[in-house]
Amino acid sequence: MVGMSHALALLVEIAALIAVWRAGFRVAAGGMAGWGAAILAVLVVGSLWYFFAAPNASSRLEFPGLLIFKACVFGVAVAAWWYASGPGWAIGFSVAAATHLAVVLAIGDL
Repeated sequence: MVGMSHALALLVEIAALIAVWRAGFRVAAGGMAGWGAAILAVLVVGSLWYFFAAPNASSRLEFPGLLIFKACVFGVAVAAWWYASGPGWAIGFSVAAATHLAVVLAIGDL
């Protein structure tokens, strides 16, 4: 079960980065500005995740803070999916993210 949880975590985290990339590209209306905004969005979210939520982070948050942080990042990703690709993608991602959080809470692997 832990292996499946880690696989789902990886997929959800990558999907969150794809969402902010797509939203950044769209908000800047494509082109070079779109690429710049997309890269900046991924760098910001990825850096925050690296410092506060990555398993080996030296400043990793503890249980209640980590859960809130992950829920906030996934919430931003839901909004990004909605903006960039529509409600279907946002709902699909929110189901996957909620499933991931429920599984890690149930097995104590947050």
